[in-house]
Amino acid sequence: MRRLIIGLLLVFLAVACTAQVTEIHYINTATVLWDAVTEDTGGTPFPPEFIVSYEVYLYNSQLVIDDQIPANVTLMGTATAATFELDLAGYPFALYWVGVRYVVDNGQGTTTYSTIGWSYDPVSTDPTGPFGYLHVEATFFLPILTGLKDSGM
Repeated sequence: MRRLIIGLLLVFLAVACTAQVTEIHYINTATVLWDAVTEDTGGTPFPPEFIVSYEVYLYNSQLVIDDQIPANVTLMGTATAATFELDLAGYPFALYWVGVRYVVDNGQGTTTYSTIGWSYDPVSTDPTGPFGYLHVEATFFLPILTGLKDSGM
């Protein structure tokens, strides 16, 4: 029994040490950046005739189960550079994740799509870790209430 408890504690510690905190940004608009894709998985640069573009998606985990099916998530737009201006105006108050996949056109009619890399996934994010956007309708923030206390009754 003692070994089981020690084993479970070690597993718990291993999981806790590898977990990353997700940073939530309270925004209406944001600029999303990523590393440009310029080569294949083997490290070979794409030939000049290859055209790389990006599709930017929005994912609300309360509404979508499979985030790798583009029809299940919202296509926010496309980009030819590794940046996108995200605008959540008109979207309901919710936590959103941003996903980007790249599209490679070889210039001869063949198009290849990557999987979608999501902002909640530590593999897809930079060293600062996962992040999400909590859409807020207000254009300003009110200060936090202070002086809250019990009446003593």
